[in-house]
Amino acid sequence: MSGTRTILNIGGDPVFVRHSSLCPGRPTVLFLHGLGDSSLAFDEAFTRNECLDFDLVAPDLPGHGCSPPVRDGLYTLEALASRVVALIEAMDLRRLIVVGHSLSGDIATVLASRDHSGRIDSIVNVEGSLTPADLFISNRAAEAAASGFGAFETWFRERFCEETVFKGWAREGEAGRRYYASLRFCDPGAFLACAAELYSRNRDANARGLSGIGALYATLPVQKRFIFGTRSLPAASLRVMTKLGIESHALPAGHWVMIDAAQEFYRLLRRLVLT
Repeated sequence: MSGTRTILNIGGDPVFVRHSSLCPGRPTVLFLHGLGDSSLAFDEAFTRNECLDFDLVAPDLPGHGCSPPVRDGLYTLEALASRVVALIEAMDLRRLIVVGHSLSGDIATVLASRDHSGRIDSIVNVEGSLTPADLFISNRAAEAAASGFGAFETWFRERFCEETVFKGWAREGEAGRRYYASLRFCDPGAFLACAAELYSRNRDANARGLSGIGALYATLPVQKRFIFGTRSLPAASLRVMTKLGIESHALPAGHWVMIDAAQEFYRLLRRLVLT
């Protein structure tokens, strides 16, 4: 791993941030990881030539990676977006391109919808929620939690982390192995709170087929792009996205597009940042 590691105090809670050298005047790419994941998901960004001209910032969300859970226990998308805003202000980041993967595609959507500072130039949504069909982890967590936190924790540690991820996804490739490494540091309570928030905000579709956050994404006034893996995005989401004319870019990958198709992803990201 390369890049500088910093621990910031955000609202009284420590937040682990990995970043490149920060040079005033350059575009800043803010990478936000998905549910249960960490900044490890964007490891390649700090070594690829396509990103040399940009400032790079990749925090671990609260309760994820090296960042401890928040003391107030708030994990709504608005609360998480507010913490990202506080990080942006603490680091004095400007000319921002926010890249949000999965859960953070939703956080980036909420963040952009509430931005009045003019710091955010655009967002890149990497398989965030557009339709209820996109809920392929959070719905399982919500179902497990219906029998109480103890039942959820058993599901999280044994069924999800060990059986689904370690014995399944981790044997299929680097994305699964890296996700398992991040999950080992994830606080179960934070995972459940974020999963429950995703489920409650996206389980129902409107008349156009969009989930709650998907509908918000479609109306964002900032420049926005959606990137997805051809082996991952549900057919229902692709149909809705195509019907509504939502700008998208498909890459030969699974859910972790930036790992499975790192070369294509970072080449595309460079082009998107510079246009």
